[in-house]
Amino acid sequence: LPTIEKINSTFTYHSETLNRDEYSYKSDATNMKTPDITWTNQGKFNKLEFHLKAHLDDTYVFSRNPSRPSYIRTVKFGIVSATATVIHMKLKNGGLYEANRENLECPNLSSTTPKTDLSCDLTTRYIIQFDSGDKYKVHFSVSTGGYRQLVNNGYNHGGPQTYNVKKTENSMELHFDYDDPVHCIEDSSCYSGEVPFVIRQDVT
Repeated sequence: LPTIEKINSTFTYHSETLNRDEYSYKSDATNMKTPDITWTNQGKFNKLEFHLKAHLDDTYVFSRNPSRPSYIRTVKFGIVSATATVIHMKLKNGGLYEANRENLECPNLSSTTPKTDLSCDLTTRYIIQFDSGDKYKVHFSVSTGGYRQLVNNGYNHGGPQTYNVKKTENSMELHFDYDDPVHCIEDSSCYSGEVPFVIRQDVT
């Protein structure tokens, strides 16, 4: 499987009239087993940037295999696909539905052009006003594969035969919350014995 060495996203609101970035949030899911979740109360973003860095140690992969037989002319293995799927989920009637989906792909990758090292930057602009309860999800997927070219009596035997792909995946989410917090004392929903607020060490 490929190793995802770095994976992050930057969500920015850029003002065209002022020609500057007003604010931005960065989410990083490098080496995380579960989605990285960031909460925000900013109302809109219009510039989304994603960075992905991955590596496949093909020397380690093929060191366990026997020598290449004479009937295989060429064999290549590496990263054949890397994508970021961006999903906007909106809250309606107590549940979430998918309002928008966009698939972004790192260029120049395929089963016949695999790479062992990948550094990919993806950018998209999605201008929308987010509502409280919305979720913005980014799902990253890196696939390994490759091909072999068989030979018969010195001539290529058919076209390249591609390998089945193996995937490594990770994701991150931006959650939107614009509602004022309500303490359980206000609506009498506190559990028995709950303490409203605790500071174990005085900060002054």
